[in-house]
Amino acid sequence: MRVIRVRDEQGGEFQPVDGQGEPLPLVASFARGLRARGCSPNTVVAYLHDLRRFYDFLEGAGLEVERFTPAHTLDLLGFLNQILSRPHRPRSFPAPVRAGLAPSTINRILAAVSTFYDHLALTGAAGIARNPLEVNPGGGRPGMARTPARRSMRLRRIQRIPRPLSDDQVTRWLEVMDRPRDRAMFLLMLQGGLRPGEVLNLHLDDIEYGKRRVAIRYRTDHPKDARTKSRSERFVDLYEPEALAAVSTYVMIERPADAPTRHLFLVCGGGPRAAEPIGYPALAKLFERRRSAAGLDEPWITPPAAYPCHPALGRRDARTRLAKAPRPRLLRVHPRLHAGERCPDAGGLSARPGRARPAEGAWEGRLTLSGLVRVRPAMLWRPTLRTCAVPTSGTGRHG
Repeated sequence: MRVIRVRDEQGGEFQPVDGQGEPLPLVASFARGLRARGCSPNTVVAYLHDLRRFYDFLEGAGLEVERFTPAHTLDLLGFLNQILSRPHRPRSFPAPVRAGLAPSTINRILAAVSTFYDHLALTGAAGIARNPLEVNPGGGRPGMARTPARRSMRLRRIQRIPRPLSDDQVTRWLEVMDRPRDRAMFLLMLQGGLRPGEVLNLHLDDIEYGKRRVAIRYRTDHPKDARTKSRSERFVDLYEPEALAAVSTYVMIERPADAPTRHLFLVCGGGPRAAEPIGYPALAKLFERRRSAAGLDEPWITPPAAYPCHPALGRRDARTRLAKAPRPRLLRVHPRLHAGERCPDAGGLSARPGRARPAEGAWEGRLTLSGLVRVRPAMLWRPTLRTCAVPTSGTGRHG
């Protein structure tokens, strides 16, 4: 099985074919189902490449798609463990023992195969009634025998800690970025915690200089198929001034003033494509050139390595995590408190937030990593870690 790209007026799409170039109807139906569900082109391509490994296993074992059973799962797992990764591919965390596919890659392939069979069972294609990789929870009603649970075939993977850029690496990187566009993109990822796809999908009206924040919106209008990873729109506050200053400098100096598009970051320069939005391959190439110029030889330093950054500036910052937390909640704030005022009494914190009843005249505040602080009216709709009650006088009752 191979994955080829068929170009058309809309840019083209990827299609699966066999060794002779003939289309595979089952995989093609699965790809159409993914597109109908609203999956991004990158997601569809990733599923197709993962199924390519599965079809290689079927060809080597002499099996057909409809003849794959749960008994063949261990054989598939052994086949995936024997695949050697490409030698020229840099590893973020080199392992002297394991030279094959990473456990996360194998788990992703197994998940793709399971989703593929779910689609075949849903559509009734090839006479498949159930997913051979389906996990049986093994429940049962009281008084009846419980069916044994069949665990999903997954490899254990290491939950690694983030590897942020050091201050010296950030300084060396900024020294070699002479173009305002490159500097603005890097600082948005560094200080705002934006992913590369989110940076490429920014529009001019997403930058709010007065409020010092950036609006991250889900869009599918990028001409070069750059997509945001998450569909949850949010606002990101920029507490350091360098990022917004770099964006302003880029817009005033380098960005073409007569560009017909509203996308923020363009190719620029004096070429015929100066007014086109920049794509992810171009971002990865310029990122690699700047990394080599800065003398940063660590293979784990890639475009996604910029947005976790160091704890004081990026995604790991507590303030950024508060801005990106799900499920916003409206808080009631006592009118006598002033903006930025800390609670004088921290003894009224409830041990079980949400279950304690506040005392008479109590007000609600926000508990952050730096202590309990009062919430400004402009921040009422911001998500919080949790809420608690603190009495205005006397000692409150704990729940």
